[in-house]
Amino acid sequence: MKVTDIDSGRMCIRVEQGKGAKDRYLPLSPRLLVHLREYWRRCRTPLWLFPGHPSDRPLSRHGASHIYATAKAKVTSLKAIFADQCARTMAYAYDQTTLAGRTQPCRHKKPRRMAGFGRKGI
Repeated sequence: MKVTDIDSGRMCIRVEQGKGAKDRYLPLSPRLLVHLREYWRRCRTPLWLFPGHPSDRPLSRHGASHIYATAKAKVTSLKAIFADQCARTMAYAYDQTTLAGRTQPCRHKKPRRMAGFGRKGI
């Protein structure tokens, strides 16, 4: 995508040679426009909004896929760490409340059957 493909006045993005080799205009949300402007202010890329390697070429599908997979792996590992910390925190809080005598500890025992009462009845 080129920097000139974003039309902020009409709030649309121009896609050249899309599906069916046709040019199209896609709607651009105000929120996405804000994020794209922030990104462009930081990077100041002259031609391509997302340059590849070398920088005079666009970002390839493989490059975009690699960036996505790397970001997804980071988020997944952070979720696992967060879930583990939550479980430990909840276990600690539970132990503290039971030690303080605020609640009764949970006992996971099967109830005893009374003599003469089985599964088949009396």
